[in-house]
Amino acid sequence: MTTFYDLIKDLANHVGDVRNSLATGGSTTTLVDTTLIEPNDYYNGGTLLIDQATPVAVRITDFASTTGTFTFSAITTAVVSDIGYTAVHSRFPLDVLKRSINMALADIGDVMAVDETLTLVADQERYTLPTGVTEDIRRVEQMR
Repeated sequence: MTTFYDLIKDLANHVGDVRNSLATGGSTTTLVDTTLIEPNDYYNGGTLLIDQATPVAVRITDFASTTGTFTFSAITTAVVSDIGYTAVHSRFPLDVLKRSINMALADIGDVMAVDETLTLVADQERYTLPTGVTEDIRRVEQMR
């Protein structure tokens, strides 16, 4: 299942100036990638998407090119080697990426889902809705 984090990452990769790579180290306030070549402060004000077990999106407060270190506000789980990440340049801030996704979802509107788990019983007039189905049912079809 695609998450909102996945959508942000995908959108950033389509429209932004991004770097996808693996961390070579870090902490709860830094992510280090010694392979980076961008100039000092290049990512300042941008967004760092960190692919941890619980993904994290944080604002980059400083990027030091000499060490390849991103600095950001403290997160719960420390960054370790080989954690994937995406660094997004400040031209595409996180709030703009989120707003763009939400606008696209609003434009799409409601999406019809199909649930084929309900089993019909002869002469039964009432059924319990399957888990996850809301009361906003617009169509019921009987398949033969």
